[in-house]
Amino acid sequence: MIALAILLIPFTCGFSLLLLTVTQTSISGYIEVTVANAGRFHQTMFPVNSRGAFAEVMSRVAYARSVSF
Repeated sequence: MIALAILLIPFTCGFSLLLLTVTQTSISGYIEVTVANAGRFHQTMFPVNSRGAFAEVMSRVAYARSVSF
């Protein structure tokens, strides 16, 4: 019985340490975009749920700027 306990303790500790290293990262929130020109002002918030969402929103803003001139 003692031998079984001696064999299981390192396995249990190692398994629990492995579970501590496995983490899940979640991204959520909003990106606020503000536009002001010639006395006009517009502000909006885009929902974000991934790392690529910031680049997507910035590309949309860049496109809107390019067609506004």
